[in-house]
Amino acid sequence: MFNPKLLLIGVGSLAAILLLQNWIRKLPIGKHLYKTNDIVGFYVNLIGVIYAVIMTFMLVVVWEQFEDASRLVEVEANALKNIYHLAGGLPAPARQRLRREAQEYAETVIYKEWPMMARNRADETETHSTLLLWDTVLDFSPSNMHEQTLQDQLLTQREALHDNRQKRLHEARRELPDILWLLLIVGGFITVGLCALFGVERRELHLLKTTVLGVLILLVLFCIWELDLPFSRDIVVDPSPFKQALKQFQEIGS
Repeated sequence: MFNPKLLLIGVGSLAAILLLQNWIRKLPIGKHLYKTNDIVGFYVNLIGVIYAVIMTFMLVVVWEQFEDASRLVEVEANALKNIYHLAGGLPAPARQRLRREAQEYAETVIYKEWPMMARNRADETETHSTLLLWDTVLDFSPSNMHEQTLQDQLLTQREALHDNRQKRLHEARRELPDILWLLLIVGGFITVGLCALFGVERRELHLLKTTVLGVLILLVLFCIWELDLPFSRDIVVDPSPFKQALKQFQEIGS
């Protein structure tokens, strides 16, 4: 969930930069800042462009990871639904067993794995329900070509289910390295802090512009933070595809 300490840190950092800016104006050097505006402007533009490119790249990366995680959940849920529907063509004992295990799989994902991913404690090892699906499909002995085709399709869907589950659990723990967060935070301090070196006549207006720049950078950093872990922050990928699948299973029955 959202940590209010992050907001306090962001607001405190921006306030510190604005105080620094005001303090520099009161120093003897503050009276000569007008003479260096052209040089300072060049460096601010250069650093600003570099930092904007870095932030844009990071935001695109975490957004693509978030979208990938969402797609993985949908593909995994679709594979589970395919297994459930394909099981309808099997004889009664195998059909009932496979459909029951598919329902147990959906319940395990929704009520056990999702809370673990929310706490960033997902485990990639196979659970009891996922292993049962393998055993049921492999233990089935086809008696004709139709059942053989069904088993082949079930094995294909079961493999897709396994692969996407592993990828989903991996995505639940993948996040930006600390060194990149250090780059983003230090880069933000430098970019906003350099605004203190401009010599201006309207100090209040300059502080307002600096504040707007700082707030914009903070908003982008918060977006990167929220999207970085797609299952354990405020903006998350929810298990709705599995909930829809489970609802279908309950309506169809065994």
